[in-house]
Amino acid sequence: MLTLKTPHQEKARKLAAGPLEARAALYHRKSKYGFKNIKALNENNLWGVNLTDGWRHEFSSLHDTLLIIEELAYHCPQSAYLALEANLGISSALNEFGTTEQKELLAETLARGDKPALCFEEGQNTSLNALEMTARKQGNHYILNGVKTPVIGGDISSFYIVLARLIEDEKDKDLAAFIMARQPARDIHPHGLSIKNIENPKTLSGLSAAQLTFDNVIIPAHHRVYFSDEMAFENALLQSRHMGEAIMALAFSSSALHEARQIATKQASKYRPNVEKLAYEKIFMLHEAALHACRLMLYDAAQTASFINHRLDADISARARLFAFNPIHKAMQFALHVASQNGFQHKQKIERLYEALQLIWLKGAMSTLLHEDYARTIIPFVQHEDYETRNTPAIFMAAAE
Repeated sequence: MLTLKTPHQEKARKLAAGPLEARAALYHRKSKYGFKNIKALNENNLWGVNLTDGWRHEFSSLHDTLLIIEELAYHCPQSAYLALEANLGISSALNEFGTTEQKELLAETLARGDKPALCFEEGQNTSLNALEMTARKQGNHYILNGVKTPVIGGDISSFYIVLARLIEDEKDKDLAAFIMARQPARDIHPHGLSIKNIENPKTLSGLSAAQLTFDNVIIPAHHRVYFSDEMAFENALLQSRHMGEAIMALAFSSSALHEARQIATKQASKYRPNVEKLAYEKIFMLHEAALHACRLMLYDAAQTASFINHRLDADISARARLFAFNPIHKAMQFALHVASQNGFQHKQKIERLYEALQLIWLKGAMSTLLHEDYARTIIPFVQHEDYETRNTPAIFMAAAE
């Protein structure tokens, strides 16, 4: 159990441990989108906590936002994932680079309980390089052409961030980002846009994936998100998301370990000799200590982002997530082992947490860790400005080495 640090965190805990968890098993079993849970998050001011300029919530730092997501993840993985989608990534990028009008458009989307969608291209799930989508300026608008797939929830979303290569005089210029709005409920969407569902493995959100085809789709010039530094935009858009996924993975394993400990405790007096009981207790303590070390490093990395933006120190963030990867999976595997030794029941909470971990860190962030961020770990450690004052305890830095 975490020590409460913020009012939002306390509110998230009460909500997650109550109505959200009560519906979690049903949503998971049926791969159903949690509309009721989103409504509850919205009503409790936990949906869109990071938008400024007139949005009804206080601006929340990345650290405080992660505390909210972690509390939700302990009890309802889907709600945590949807809160991540609403509070990080797109929200982080627009809060720093978007205009007031663009933020208000996103705020209206979130107020309806809609999930914004980030449009990736096939085989390009994390980096913004090598985009095939093109955008050509024409008067006071842009013409977009290309295909985006898979887009989770692409068939029901009403707000999209579309990334494209800006073409001028038939030459590549810069990376460009655009907002595309539509109204699925009223069957209103941009001319030239076609959407079709595609076969896709189960997703944590309960939504299907879609393929979006852009055939001379017109985007107004005021829906372009301007930025001078591509790396800064990529950091704001993606790094906060990756950190959110890592915190969720940590919470899934911590919650599973807690469930396994309860199972083992109930059975210990009946079947376990004292020697075996003590051995199990030692293993539990080792896993809990490892997860605690992971948590310290992840939140230490989160504090490299300033209060006014969610840009992380990329190297410190990568190292923290890579350090956390193995301990998180080992703790989950031990929790499953304990459950299986004590009458494991199909679709109980531990299994749901395991499946949630598989979905976000074996089919999603795994590629980030192994293909991009791993390369950064061989770069000499770079101290973030003022980072020394809040550095991770030496024992855990030594463990990371």
